Amino acid sequence: MKFTVLTLGCFKNTVDSELLIREMEKEFSFSVDEEEADIIVINTCSFIERAKQESIDTILSCTEKRAKLIVAGCLGQQYGQEILDEIPG
Repeated sequence: MKFTVLTLGCFKNTVDSELLIREMEKEFSFSVDEEEADIIVINTCSFIERAKQESIDTILSCTEKRAKLIVAGCLGQQYGQEILDEIPG
């Protein structure tokens, strides 16, 4: 299986995504191409309203892809249940 990681927000998310990629590469193949990924990890940010909206927009755009989605980062931690309730798939 192939995965990709989309990183949004702060520098800390970039570092977290790099660590996540290293761990996931133990089991899966990394791809920079979302279209060929079986799993898309979206490392979200919700520090300011604009970042929150970018995270939501990215999640919504990825729900149309065939891949399984994993929402990580601030938005997922703060609004996890709301995301599950409000965003289809």
